Order: sequence, then structure tokens, then C-alpha cells
Amino acid sequence: MFRKMTDLKNIVGKKIIVRADLNVPIIDGKIVDTSRIDNFLSTLKWLKNKQAKIIILSHLGRPKGEWNDEFSLKPIANYMKIPLEKTHIDNLKLNLKNGEAILLENTRFYKGEKKNSSDFAKKLANLGDIFVNDGFSVAHRSHASTVGITEFLPSYAGFQIEKETTELDKILENPTRPTIGLFGGLKVSTKAPILINLLENLDTLVLGGAMANTFLKAKGFEIGESLFEELQIKIAQRIIKIAGDKLILPIDIMTKKKENKNIKDLEKNDVIMDVGEKTIALIKKQIEQHKTLIWNGTFGVCELQPFNNGTEKIAEKIASEDVFSVAGGGDLHAILKSNNLIEKFSFVSTAGGGKKLSEILVGKRISEEVLEQIEDTLITADISPIDAIELVESIKKLPAESSIEKVKKELYNKIFPVLKKAESAFELNNSLHVILVAGVNGAGKTTTLFKLANYFQLQGKKVAVAGCDSFRAGAIQQLADRMKLLDIDVFGEMRKDPSGIAYQALEQAKKDNANVLLIDTAGRLHDNENLMSELKKIHRVLGKQGDFPQDCWLVLDGTSGQNTISQVDFFSKTIPISGLIITKLDSTAKGGFIYSLLRKFELPVVFLGTGEKKENLEKFNAESFAKTLLK
Repeated sequence: MFRKMTDLKNIVGKKIIVRADLNVPIIDGKIVDTSRIDNFLSTLKWLKNKQAKIIILSHLGRPKGEWNDEFSLKPIANYMKIPLEKTHIDNLKLNLKNGEAILLENTRFYKGEKKNSSDFAKKLANLGDIFVNDGFSVAHRSHASTVGITEFLPSYAGFQIEKETTELDKILENPTRPTIGLFGGLKVSTKAPILINLLENLDTLVLGGAMANTFLKAKGFEIGESLFEELQIKIAQRIIKIAGDKLILPIDIMTKKKENKNIKDLEKNDVIMDVGEKTIALIKKQIEQHKTLIWNGTFGVCELQPFNNGTEKIAEKIASEDVFSVAGGGDLHAILKSNNLIEKFSFVSTAGGGKKLSEILVGKRISEEVLEQIEDTLITADISPIDAIELVESIKKLPAESSIEKVKKELYNKIFPVLKKAESAFELNNSLHVILVAGVNGAGKTTTLFKLANYFQLQGKKVAVAGCDSFRAGAIQQLADRMKLLDIDVFGEMRKDPSGIAYQALEQAKKDNANVLLIDTAGRLHDNENLMSELKKIHRVLGKQGDFPQDCWLVLDGTSGQNTISQVDFFSKTIPISGLIITKLDSTAKGGFIYSLLRKFELPVVFLGTGEKKENLEKFNAESFAKTLLK
């Protein structure tokens, strides 16, 4: 359990740094919704009464680490009737009296804030004696003013964090069943892990908003031109399978043309804007049958009337029922406030997005700080959402006090075995070995061939090269120019049959006693049937020319992420892929897709390309790659 601000004794004259979340909507210099500020005032009043010296920190908007008057906290300071200190922190000297408070300018004006810079966090800490975090909706963010500062000061929770966490704990520790979850809003991608985790604690799950469109699409319904997430279809299908009878999706909707239509009657030009009347009635009936309710995200495009109808009617129904109700999310909070319904819910979170509220409802087996870092690590690493969900599931058993290093070790133990299977033992012997190299346009195939030739030459092998990309202007010449740097002549001629070139190159390589023949193929699009047929023909012709080792290596662009999976799928239907070469694995590529790719195909990764120079070719090492992935 965290330490509460009320645990503090005798703080007269103590400098208390308070992290609040005063990130409120401001239009033309006027605050549109003061809820977050008003909720913070109880903490401020308590500290003033205790005669502390109060230094308030907050962010506003996304100024990208630069001073920008558009994101100044001046309107907030004016509303709170306290001074705004605009002096840069490097030059800041405070002289507060007991019981006085001051608001520092936007923390996100400093680049060190979002980077959780230790130096910036220490500068903040040097301003005070004690740190109080009262910004519930930003408490999960690993920023200097929320997490970094706690390394330097004794830290406590303010009234807002205490209140929100206590209320949410009621659901975690002993929810009254049956329990229903209503989830709307835009994205499946941000809520998929949450939905899967929550299913264990829910008896019913109702989805609405644009998020539901992805699920409808996943079930094969026509959704017209409605917003949905193509890349989340498989995840939606998985959640549908896990949820089973618990899941309720819209049965009718309101279109952009303000027509109420059954889901099965939607046409290709329809746009879903809100849930329909039958769906609203269905949800109302479900609410009556449950004792505990969790709601996050609106069910329609509420900023446009009449598409706020569904959300408002559902809210009114919840407010009228004897159900323990917890709601959260910026847009939903605004709807409840404008309809004077906040007081009629058991608890309404001030968290600005559904993510924070929902993640807390998932459980507290691991701290919020650790979960945030896990999320950032997996997303940054470009691991597929499905695999990311399973990896996160694997660490749920860890105790709450687990450090990020302990969590990473657990993730490493899951990732490493998959990568280890992909380590290649490929070595050339002294007999001729043919390697057919394929890949889509732009994957870095020509550069890779150059690197391979150099690699084998350094091993003392005689290298032959065939250019079978004979119908693309300049392709063979481009390859020849690179190979000339290694004193290798490229066998090939423009406008000639690619399989014929491959056959003749093989015969010449035999005569020259070459150890390896590298065969370039057209930089084809993987779904071009004619080119894929030509690739199959080249492989077939080579296979008839005697008993010698032959490999088919596929070059994949490391910056293509999850798209590489579909490429491997298509190419493997044409030629027997025996190895992968992943290119462009420098600062522009994440690499996590390799884990997802290998889980599906179990192919060896022969080499990694890490730069443009001929020396930038490395054997794949599972241990070092897994550790780099989780840095």
C-alpha cells in the first residue's frame, strides 16, 4: 500500500512538491472544464492549512519539449488564484512563505520530462523536501515529474490518488456479482490486453463505438466505410473466441445519414456513427441484470448530435439503477458532466483516457510503473499485438513489487527459446553451393548480395553471381557495379529468360570450380503471379541440374515490421524458403516482428544486415538479439 499524504506529521515550513494533473481543455484562453482543477483543490487546501510551502507541477497538452505560450498554465493559475512561475528551472529560486502556493510552468516545456531524465528529475527534487503525487490520470506515465522525482524525495499520495484507487479497489477485491463491462471509444489496439484480462472478472462484456466496428468486421459483417482497425482483426477474433457468450456487440446502429439500420442490412457506403435503438434497449436490459458495472469510452460520435443519443441514454439508465457503477474516460466524463449525472454514479474517474482506469481494474499483481514500462518496451520493439498480449499474460504471476529488470528477465525467458531455434548453423564446404536470393522491391536485396559475396570471399571461398532480374532496366548493371568492387563478374544479360540465365550461370560456376553461386531474382512484389511463377521456374530448373546443395533465402526489410509475415507466407508457397536475411536493422528498425515471425514459421535467420557497408552483415545470435529487444 502506498504512503498517504495524511501520514505526514509536522510539515510547517516544509517545501512540498505536488504533481497534479491540471491538463484541462482550454479554448481561446478560457477553461472549458474545470473538474480536474476542482478535484485537486482539496489536496491544496489541506497542505495550506498545514502551513506547508507548496510547489505545484503539471503539464498541459503536448508542447514537444519546447516553450510555447499556447500551452502555458497561465489560465489555470488565474483560475486557482495563485502565481505562475515562468522562470526556467535552471535559474529558479523560490522564496515562499508558510501556507503559500506557486504553480510552475508546464513540465512538458522541458525535454527531460517525457524522457524521464534523471538530471531533470533531480532539478525538480532540489526545489522541495517532500513529493506528493496527486495526478491520478498521469501516475502511470514514466515521466520525470511523476516517477523520476521519487528517486530523490520521500513520496506520498494525495487525496485524489487515494480516493480513486480506494474506489477502484472495491471492484478488484470483492466485486458484487454479476459484473458487466461497457467499453467504447476508438481503438482495439490500446484496449485489447485490458479486455482479455478483464474477461475473467466480467460476466458480460458490451462493446460499442468505433472499437465495436473492428469486432463486427472480424465476424464478417459489412460495416461500409466505418472506422475500424484492419491490423486488429485477428486480435478481435481472438477476444471473440475467449469471450464466447459473454460478448455483446451492437445489433443495430445509426448511420451518418441518421438512418437506424440492423447490422446485417448495412451497405458499402454506410458509416456507423452510434448504436441503434435495439442495441440501446438490449444494453439497458443487461444493466438491470447486473450488480457491478464498469464503463469506459463513449458508444457514438458524441460531439455530433444526434450521435450522442446512445451514450446519453445508457448513462441515464445506469444513473437510475441500483448498481455499483464506475466510469472513466475523457469524453465519457464530459458527457456525464454535461448531463448532470456524475453524482449519480458510484464513482467517476478523472483519468483522461480509458487506459489508466481499465489497467487498474485488470489487477495489481505488478505495479503501474512496471506495467507502463512493459507496455512501452513491447510496443517500441514492434512485437505483434497478439504476441504482446501473451507475453504480458506470462508476467501476471509476478508479485507487485517486481522490478522492471525482473519482468524483463521473465520476458527474456519466453522470447529467447523461440529465437534460439532460429539460429543457423549454415557453413559452406568446398563443393558448389547454390543460393537463390528472393525478396520484394526495396528490401535491400542487391546490397545483401554484395555483403554475402564479401562474407564468403573473406572465408576464402570462390564466389559466382548470376543476375536473373533481367527485365528491370539497370538491375543487372547495378548488381555488376557492386560486385566489381569485389572483382566478381556478374553472369546475366538483359531481356534474357531468367531461368535460362540461372542454368547457364550454374554450368559456368561448375567449370570455374566456384564454391558458391549467388542468384539474384527480380525485386518482385510478393503478390505478382507472373513474377512468382518465374521464381518457381528458376528453382525448378536448378533442381534438375544435379545433386548439389541448394538454398532459398528470403530478404526481408527490417523496417517493414509485421508486413514481413505476409511476405514469408506468400514466398513460402512458391519456393521452399530455407533461411531469412533481415536487413536495415539499425536505428530505424525495431526488430520485435522477428519474434512474431519465428513463432509462426520456425525458419532459420541466417544473417542480419545492420548497415550499408559490406562488412555490416552478422550471424543471427538469439541471446544478444533477445537482450537488445528488451533494452
